[in-house]
Amino acid sequence: TLFRSTPSHNCSTTESCYNIHGSYRCLSFACPENYRKVAEMRCERINCLNFVDCQNTPVRITYYQLTFPSNIVVPTHIFRIGPSPAYAGDNIVLTITKGNEENYFSTRKLNQYTGIVFLRRQIGRA
Repeated sequence: TLFRSTPSHNCSTTESCYNIHGSYRCLSFACPENYRKVAEMRCERINCLNFVDCQNTPVRITYYQLTFPSNIVVPTHIFRIGPSPAYAGDNIVLTITKGNEENYFSTRKLNQYTGIVFLRRQIGRA
């Protein structure tokens, strides 16, 4: 018997396929304006127009792929971030700008240098 292998998704070559509870979702990771892609999931700022612009925009943006079981206990801390190295006067600002339309995640500042992202409610099946 001859078996023919066929793709199980229809994601484009610029998208990544993510398995979600027996289905899939195609996601694309594009760098925002004034950033360039330096790795598969990382962007770095190209330049700053002025001092305020440099102070208010991150040097790099990294996309992370996180997997959660559907029965995870909530609330639970899932990601901790802080500068390395930290300098006097540093102040972390941690926000979720996209992808949280269903309000699964939230952020919390732990101190001047450290913040966390946490899962605030159960993730349902797709």
